[in-house]
Amino acid sequence: MTIKDSVDRVGDMHPNRALRILQQSDGDIILVIVQDGYAVGEVDTGNPNDRSAQVEFCVSGGKSRNTHAALLALVEAIKRDNIERPIRARS
Repeated sequence: MTIKDSVDRVGDMHPNRALRILQQSDGDIILVIVQDGYAVGEVDTGNPNDRSAQVEFCVSGGKSRNTHAALLALVEAIKRDNIERPIRARS
């Protein structure tokens, strides 16, 4: 599936950790935790406990319609925050 939109927002308590929300072309939404620009678990650190931290909420047949609607609102809120108060992850 292709990604229609993607937004990131660095958290308040960790300068290199962010929430990434991906909207697929079919309307599904994927939440990803990223650190240093990579999805958690995306880079092999050698730690067997590293796993990808992502959750997908589907439009068709989805069981979480209210959650899906709230995530769409969150995408818009993140876009506004990124314009009004941009935060850049530290290198």
